[in-house]
Amino acid sequence: VDDTDSTRRIFFFTTRGGAVQQSMLFKAKGLPVIDASGFPDAEFLTKYAATTPGVEVHRLDASALGFIFDPLPSKDRKWRELEAAYRDLNVNAEVVSFLPESIPAVLFQHESQDLTEAKDLLQDPSLSPTIKNLLRRAIEQQQRSAADPSAETLYLNASNVIIRTLAQVDLRQSEAMEVVRAVYYNASLFSAQAGRPLPAKRAKQVFEGNNRTLASLMNKIHEVDALKSQLQAMKPKGEGTAVSEPQRERENEHIQCFLACPFRPEYDIVLEALRSVVEDAPYFWEVARADRKFFERTVPDNVGEWMKRAQCYAVELSECNPNVMMELGQMYWGYPNRPIFLLQRQGSKPDIVDLGARIRIEYPWGNPPDREAIAGALRTELEKSKELLPSSASRHFFSAYAMRDLKWVEKEMKVQVARRYTTIEEFLSKDPATVADDLRAYGVPSELVKAMQDEVRRRLRGTLVTAG
Repeated sequence: VDDTDSTRRIFFFTTRGGAVQQSMLFKAKGLPVIDASGFPDAEFLTKYAATTPGVEVHRLDASALGFIFDPLPSKDRKWRELEAAYRDLNVNAEVVSFLPESIPAVLFQHESQDLTEAKDLLQDPSLSPTIKNLLRRAIEQQQRSAADPSAETLYLNASNVIIRTLAQVDLRQSEAMEVVRAVYYNASLFSAQAGRPLPAKRAKQVFEGNNRTLASLMNKIHEVDALKSQLQAMKPKGEGTAVSEPQRERENEHIQCFLACPFRPEYDIVLEALRSVVEDAPYFWEVARADRKFFERTVPDNVGEWMKRAQCYAVELSECNPNVMMELGQMYWGYPNRPIFLLQRQGSKPDIVDLGARIRIEYPWGNPPDREAIAGALRTELEKSKELLPSSASRHFFSAYAMRDLKWVEKEMKVQVARRYTTIEEFLSKDPATVADDLRAYGVPSELVKAMQDEVRRRLRGTLVTAG
């Protein structure tokens, strides 16, 4: 440092995005800054520097984001998937790294001008009507831009433990998506300017999102408590907390179909198409893929455990993926009496040996692929095999797809209800008031729960009559 340098340097910012947020970000880089986002703060500082010897002013705004945010050298798949999850919520998101590491994300609005001076000019009686009309249009355009979600960017901090953990979990889980939303809502509150309250719509989203997060947290607490009770019941009498030997998880009472396919995003649509068919009437099966849950430490052992638990299999053959082919061989030779459905895209010619009387289904694959068309092909072929109906199952898997006909129930509500009850029988056995209490964060009345139960019961009875 040059001790002879007597220049006083003043740093300021004008970018909308919360004075506390901005100050923390710049302070983490070692710079005290002034909030000059209001009129005429920036003009005053500029004039002050011009008229005061030995003073320099430096503006740190959108052009200085490169000073605050460090881009990642390369974005792994996990980061791209996290950004895509926000795009599904109509939120522009970018994973970067910044200080302090304690902040998960910050929200910046794109540069827009303060409208105070323009509004004051509208009150000037000497201004011509033509100029006033132009000003009104400019103000309206700026206000629309400020309300547009695309006019803001959520910067996710790859150095933060919450964001790093979020990137490692399955974002298809409803709990994970609640955290995704909570990060955005938290950043919205953090970026709110003093004296500039959140818009009513955004405030409502924050309130409802926090309620969902709290409800999800409470459900997890109940699940942990239930697990503790089960472990307590497993203790050998007269001993401490030790369990004599690891207990094998109870096999499913409902039918589970294990899907073997490459772990690539384009096959997610095949997974959902299969779910939409067999998790609905007349099957009510559960469709599972090995990446949903890990029972064992290694991938081969985990896949083997999934196969052991499943009563039937679906195998995607289109590319003859080596791992999928190995799994098919294990299914075919290890469990010869369990049904195997062979799936392949129309036009593909997988080179495999004759597997005998196995159901082979060709499904359409457009650009982009159509989930409903794929589901239609799967449904048509599976309906030809009436022996596949789960007439012998003591329980039936409860999925949001099992409530497909309940048009008067929102999709998110179906997902939340199905997530709480594994089987249809479990859901129907609950008192409507109890279910309503479980869903109290969503304001679901017991009368609505009763109507849902009646419709699901009707669909299940129709399935059992058909199977019988």
